[in-house]
Amino acid sequence: MIPLDIEYDSSQTWVKYKPNNPKTPESFKRTLVLRNDNSKLDSYYITPTGEKLRSRKEIAAYLEDHPQPSGVSASDFDFSSPKVLKETIPEFVEQQKDSIKKKKTKITKDEV
Repeated sequence: MIPLDIEYDSSQTWVKYKPNNPKTPESFKRTLVLRNDNSKLDSYYITPTGEKLRSRKEIAAYLEDHPQPSGVSASDFDFSSPKVLKETIPEFVEQQKDSIKKKKTKITKDEV
């Protein structure tokens, strides 16, 4: 096993990036938002005009309507997100997820 450069614990939620992530196009900002259940991060792009875009389809539509950034295409945007390390998710979040799963359990006809 390879020793870690740093030690992590559940006082914070940690993520692991994949290598060689593409650079965000100039004048755009990339935002990562952690879901309420800490299961994953969602990627969004903020445009130079302040709009929040959630998909390549939205990016393509924006670029069609705003041809300002020359040489920028929808394929320049990467919506992949770092992986949340499950062992760093705080215990209270795990307990909440478990209780939600129990509530969503279906009752079969035989149980009624």
